[in-house]
Amino acid sequence: RRFDMVSLINALHELPMKQFPSLFLDMLYLCSNDGRLAIFDMTKLLETEPGALPISDEEMQTFLDAFFSSLGAENVSQPVSKCQFSATEAFFFRLRKNLVPTFDKLYEQEKEQIVSKLLEKWKDILIQKLATLNQNIYQLADELFLMASEETDATDKLNELSSLTQQFCQISRAKDHCS
Repeated sequence: RRFDMVSLINALHELPMKQFPSLFLDMLYLCSNDGRLAIFDMTKLLETEPGALPISDEEMQTFLDAFFSSLGAENVSQPVSKCQFSATEAFFFRLRKNLVPTFDKLYEQEKEQIVSKLLEKWKDILIQKLATLNQNIYQLADELFLMASEETDATDKLNELSSLTQQFCQISRAKDHCS
């Protein structure tokens, strides 16, 4: 059975990233030829959720570009929209299945190879995310060192460092699971 619209709302950040390639392919496969896949998710969590890993709109755009490229549709680009709410930020995008006329054939014949390519792209995205976090952790450690020498209350900075370190560990585990 095929559908005109398949959606995933506020759940992507809860799923292991290694499932994204198969999930996107499977959901698009469920769409009719003129169907659409719609995904909405938070880029910032209101509070820390164990195992949850938000994805930025830029990271999702990078993945979508790789998604279409892996399907042989390098000229196709579906923009990721950024949504601002009072308490958080999110992204939204729609994929039109008819942008890749040979999708069903590719899905049935080359799904494993496509998933493998897309997992490598996620791994690259996560490595970049780790590098940025690592830079932020070092910067924060420098600030803490200065605060300690000035005997300034560093509670907020220590909490921030704890949060960044936790994110680093989560992303590192996600990257390792993409292998």
